[in-house]
Amino acid sequence: MLLALDQASKTGNYTVLRGLGSPNFQSNSGVGLGDIFASLREQELDLSAVAVLEPRVTLLPQVEPNGTLHMAVFFPIGAAAGHFELLFEPANRQWKIYGVSVNLTSGGPQALDIQRAAEASRYRTVSDAQTRAVKLNEHQTD
Repeated sequence: MLLALDQASKTGNYTVLRGLGSPNFQSNSGVGLGDIFASLREQELDLSAVAVLEPRVTLLPQVEPNGTLHMAVFFPIGAAAGHFELLFEPANRQWKIYGVSVNLTSGGPQALDIQRAAEASRYRTVSDAQTRAVKLNEHQTD
């Protein structure tokens, strides 16, 4: 999912990212996701390192009372650090992405604020308070 986000930010095409999401996440249009992730795209950050780096889990996967799967990970990305909080919801016997919170820092407390989802307040974050969640609509289930 994070690689799809990276590729979407590099190309400006959020269709595949949208397609990987849950039905709730897919309620966002590709153009709408482009608007949501505009700040990330403007930073021109390369998130592809998440493909080869081992994440440091900061919140073990847990099922929340609303049935979503919630977890948080940290990746050192060059001179920056990426804190990702992910929400998944079950759809078609898979956990599909439902929401993501991204907090990128470089050398201090600067956070890259992506966008808040309509349901961001439904779960707590473990990262910087400036981080806002993005509703992605579906989570993968086993």
